[in-house]
Parts: sequence; C-alpha cells; structure tokens
Amino acid sequence: TLTFVIFALNFLTFWWELARWLDSHLLDALYGSDTHSLFNLAGIQNTSDDMIMGLVMGTLFIVLPMVWLGALAWAGVRMGDVGGLMSQGVGQVRQSAGMFGQMVMQKMMSKGK
Repeated sequence: TLTFVIFALNFLTFWWELARWLDSHLLDALYGSDTHSLFNLAGIQNTSDDMIMGLVMGTLFIVLPMVWLGALAWAGVRMGDVGGLMSQGVGQVRQSAGMFGQMVMQKMMSKGK
C-alpha cells in the first residue's frame, strides 16, 4: 500500500502541470483574440466567463487531485485486504504442512526404534 501512496504523490505534479497548462491555454483562448477586446472595451462582460474559469480551475487544481488521491487510496486499501487474505490462506496451509511434518517425523522415529 505504501507503493500506491508514493505513486499517487509523485503523480500529483502531473495533474498540477496539466491544470496549469489548461489554465494558460484556456485564458489565452478566451481573452487572447482581438475581437474579444474590440467588443468588450471596458471589460464589463467578463463576469460569467470569470466565474466559469474560476470553477474550472478550482476543479482542476483541487478536486481532480483529491479524486486521484482517493482512488489510489481505495486501491491501496483493497490491495492490502487482498494481501491479508492471501496471508491467512497461506497460514492455514502452513499449519497443515506442519502437522503433516510432525506425523512423518513421529512415524520415522517409531520405525527407527
């Protein structure tokens, strides 16, 4: 499960870089054209665009990494459960093999006398 934690934390930089790249390109796409500045000289019509951009950027920078960490945390916990179940199954086999080994040793000791 520690592997999932390390992978998730190292991969967060990718999500933040993707969000930064989208942030710069979305801003350039919305506000970079000359037609936008000609029709909106005073900047009054940008309120809805600004609100939408704020929501999208908040989602990309905060919500997406939280979903990523949650998904990998869930996967790590499930893998830990699988490992626990596997060790329980191996424990039962180990106990039965130990009893079989004791029986073999007792038979060998009784034949040697």
